[in-house]
Order: sequence, then structure tokens, then C-alpha cells
Amino acid sequence: MSGYVNYLREDRERTMLKMRNEGENNIIRTLFKNKMSAKEIAEKTGIALNEILKIVKT
Repeated sequence: MSGYVNYLREDRERTMLKMRNEGENNIIRTLFKNKMSAKEIAEKTGIALNEILKIVKT
């Protein structure tokens, strides 16, 4: 039983992380579309510039 509970807990954590990442990516894309530079987004969010560039190119 505890194995199943751990599985559910880990699945929930993966789902929450995925949702957070998707939301973060959408915010970054919106900022970029609204003329904020990738460098400025990186500075304001603390996310590496190369990660910002990957997000806005997709």
C-alpha cells in the first residue's frame, strides 16, 4: 500500500511541476511578445538567458 501512496505522491509532484513549468513558459512567451527582450526577462526572472531563448523559440 505504501508503494502505491508513494507513486501517487510522486505523480502529483510531477504533475504540479509540469503545470508550473508550462505556466512559467507561457509568461515568458507573453513578455517576449510584448517587446521585453530575452536578456531583460532573464534579468528579471533569474532564469538563464539560454533557457529563455529556448522557450521563446518554441
